[in-house]
Amino acid sequence: MLSVSVSAFLWILPITAVAFNRISPTVILVSLLCEPFVSALLVCSLLSSVIFICPFISFFAYPFALVSGLCSKAILWLVSTFSQLPFSTVKTHSLYWFVWIGVSIFLAIGGWFTINNRKFYVKISVLLSASVLIIGASLNVLLTADNGEMKIYSVGNGVFATVNCPDSCSVISCGGNRASADDVTADIGESYSDIEYMIIPNQNNKYSSFERFAVTKFDLNNILVYDSDIEKQNLLNAFDGNSRQTFGGNRRFTLNLSDTVTDEVICEDNTMFQYIKGKSATALFVPSHGDVSKLPEKYRNPDYLLIDSVPENSKLISCKAVIFSGTEKQLQKRYDSIKEISPTVISTADGSITVNLNGG
Repeated sequence: MLSVSVSAFLWILPITAVAFNRISPTVILVSLLCEPFVSALLVCSLLSSVIFICPFISFFAYPFALVSGLCSKAILWLVSTFSQLPFSTVKTHSLYWFVWIGVSIFLAIGGWFTINNRKFYVKISVLLSASVLIIGASLNVLLTADNGEMKIYSVGNGVFATVNCPDSCSVISCGGNRASADDVTADIGESYSDIEYMIIPNQNNKYSSFERFAVTKFDLNNILVYDSDIEKQNLLNAFDGNSRQTFGGNRRFTLNLSDTVTDEVICEDNTMFQYIKGKSATALFVPSHGDVSKLPEKYRNPDYLLIDSVPENSKLISCKAVIFSGTEKQLQKRYDSIKEISPTVISTADGSITVNLNGG
C-alpha cells in the first residue's frame, strides 16, 4: 500500500508541479488513510447500484448505499482536515523546483541502464536528488528573503494593485474593466494559489469589480471591506462570514503583508487611505474623492502616489512619482493637475507597473 502511494506521488509530481505550480507533500499520508474508505466505497457503491436495478431485492441496496455515503464523508473530512495543515501545499514556481525535477528524472532514467550494483545506485540517486532539493530550497530562501514589490495592473478604468512577497500575495484594490480579468488572474496564478489579504477601499466597481473573479480562482484568506453603510455591512457579512470583515467609520490599523512590507490603513471621512511601506520605498494609495487634508502629515511624503483621479488638496502631497491607473483619455484630461503633484508621471495605460519596495 505504501509503495503504490509513493510511486503514484513521484510519477505525478513533475506534472502537478509544472501544471499547477504547487504540490501537496501530505498526499502520501492522506492516500494511506483514505485507502480503506476508498476500497469500501468502490465495493459498496457498485453493489448498491447493481442490486438497486433488481426489482425484488432492490431494498438490499440501501445498506450498501449508506456505507458508501459514510465512506464518502470520511474521505472528504480527511482531505479537508489535512488541507488546512501548514505546508499542506508547497509552491513550485521557483527555478530550483524545475532543476530538481530535471535532475531526478535524469537519475531515474540512468537507473534503467544500470546493471551492476543497482542497490548502490538507488542510494546514491536518492541522496543526490535530496541534496539538490535541499540546497536549491536554501538558496531560494536566502536570495528571495527580501523580495517585495507592488504591481499595478493595466485594467482600464479603475485600480488593481497587488503586493507580492516570496510567500504571499495581497491585493490592495481589485477594480477595473472585466475584459482584463482573465489576464490579471492568470498573471497572479502563475506564482500564487491563494491571496492573503484582499482589501476593498469601497464598493465602487473601480475598486471591487474583480472580487467575484478572484473568489473563483484563488483561496482568499482575509477580505477586508470598507463601507460605512451598516445595512451593506450586514449583507456582506451574511454573504461570507468566514473570511470577510466589513467595517466603517474612522479607524487605523496596520497589516503585516510580509516580514518586510506593511500596509497602514487609515480610514478618515469615509475614505480609506493605504500607506504601503517596504525597506526602501513607500507608496500611498488614495481613491477617488479622497481629501488629502484628512490624512495625517506623516503619510503625505511617499515615494510613489497611486491614484486614478486627482484627490482634493493634492498640493499637500510631496512624492517622487505619481502612478496613474486609468485610461489614456482620463490621463490627458487630468495631466496638468497631476503634474503639479510631481513632474514624474507614470501611467498604466502603457502597461502594468512594478515598484520594488525593498530594493530601491
